[in-house]
Amino acid sequence: MCLLDGRDARSGEANVSAMPAPDDCYTILIRVDQVARLFNSLDPTPFRKRDLDDDAERFIVEWAQEAPSNAPIEIIVHLLATEAKPEYTHALQAAVRYNFESRANQAHRELRELLREGRRVLLIGIPMGQPNRQP
Repeated sequence: MCLLDGRDARSGEANVSAMPAPDDCYTILIRVDQVARLFNSLDPTPFRKRDLDDDAERFIVEWAQEAPSNAPIEIIVHLLATEAKPEYTHALQAAVRYNFESRANQAHRELRELLREGRRVLLIGIPMGQPNRQP
C-alpha cells in the first residue's frame, strides 16, 4: 500500500493522502475540519455549484494525475462528526462532482475550438504552400 501525504498551506496539517484501493479504484483521502474549507469563500453561487478552493482542487488534481490512467478515481472526504450531517455530505458530493464535470466540459469546449481553428488555418495554409504551376 502506498500512502502519500500533502500539507494544507493555511494550517500546515496533513490533509490529503492517496492510495490504491483494493478494488483497483484509486482513492484520494481529504481530511478537513469544516466543509467550507474545500470551497472558494468568495464564490457567491449556491453551495452545490460553488467552485472548489484553488488549493483543494490542486491537491485533488495532483493526486489524480498519480493514478493509473485506466483506474477510476474515488474521493473520500473525512469530516469531523459535527460536520458529517447527511445534508452536508450529499451537498458536498454534488458540489465536487459538479466542479469537476464543469471543468471537464470547459476543457472539452476549449479543445474543440482549438481543433476547429487548427483545421481552418490548415485549409488556408495548404493552397498558399503549393507552388503555382504555369504551363
